[in-house]
Parts: sequence; structure tokens; C-alpha cells
Amino acid sequence: MLEKDDVSIEKFWSQWTDAENKRAKFDCIVKNIMTSAINSDEFFMVSQCESSKEMWDTLEVTHEGTNDVKMARKHALIQEYEMFIMLKGESIADVQKRFTHIFNHLMSHGKVCLMKNLEMWYLDSGCSKHMSGDKSKFVNINFKQEGHVTYGDNNKGKILGRGTIGDKNNFLVHDVLYVEGLKHSLLSINQLCDKGYQVTFKPNSCKICWVQ
Repeated sequence: MLEKDDVSIEKFWSQWTDAENKRAKFDCIVKNIMTSAINSDEFFMVSQCESSKEMWDTLEVTHEGTNDVKMARKHALIQEYEMFIMLKGESIADVQKRFTHIFNHLMSHGKVCLMKNLEMWYLDSGCSKHMSGDKSKFVNINFKQEGHVTYGDNNKGKILGRGTIGDKNNFLVHDVLYVEGLKHSLLSINQLCDKGYQVTFKPNSCKICWVQ
């Protein structure tokens, strides 16, 4: 664009600088890529757009809505996450699938801060200690072989250490055994009660409260 007497006048392509020619070339490439990736209905919506940025903005509003719509969706997802419970007749696999679905949508809406808190734990009335086989979950760990744990099928897992799991700023689980080969993180109901927590089970939920 040329500025003349405070009026913007569009340049002829023969007057473009090298930088403007390069920018126009890249814009055409992006428009072609976007056009090849959309369906016919979307093509008619963006066919009159003059730039790839205008095409992108049009598609973004179409699929994600305005900022107000995105904010409402995010609040709804946060509420769904905070009220998450296992539904009647739902299997563990279905619960994990539904939980992951909520998590992925929260991530797409920029709710990254929840990532560290979204840990899948299994409450176990049979184990005497909290335990996990995922070393990456520990915020601190003291490596020390302390023997073995015995599972319900009489198989054994080697204890490689113990430490703390969680987010240092929010939620921490202390005194967790690091067990070689364990596929899931187990919360010991016995250990929770010994530490002063109250564990209450209902038909479709479980509540853990600090009572001391």
C-alpha cells in the first residue's frame, strides 16, 4: 500500500519490493495448502478471502467460535473435570477414555496448568503402602532397595526406593514406594487412614478428607 495525502492506495504488483513479492508468494502457498485441506462447504466460506490470515480467522471462528464461545466451552470443561465421577455400569477403561477426552479438550483450550494434576490413581484396600512404577511422576525420590512387594497373584515387585509424587505447588502424595515394573499408581487406603484421612465410599464416588 502507498500512503498519499493520508489516503492508502494499493500498489501495482510491478511496484512491489522484493520483500513484498516474497511475502505475497508465501501467502499464495499457504492459501493453496489451506484450500487443499478443507471441504467444499469451508471452501465457499473462504473463497472470497484476500489473504491466508483472513482465511485462517474465518475458519477459526467457524470451528472454535468467538472468544466468548471459547470461554464458555472452557468453563464447561473445567466444571466437567471438577465434577468427574465414575458412572454406573462404566468400566475402568471407559472412565479413563472419558477422562482423557476431557483432558485433551482442556489442553486445546489452553488449560495447560491442569496437566500435572491429572494423574490416574487406583484406590487399593489390599496394599499397605502407596506405590507407583513411574519414576517420572516423582518430584523427589530416595533410591534404596527395600525388598519386595507381593501382589494379589503372588507375583513380586522389587522396591527401588521411595519418595513424593505430585505438584509441589498443589497436590502431593508422600511416602510412595517406587516399585519396578508396576503399571499403575496405587493409593493405599490403610496408609491414608493411618495419616489421618477419612475415606468414604458411595455408589458412584469416593471422597477423601483430612480429619485431624
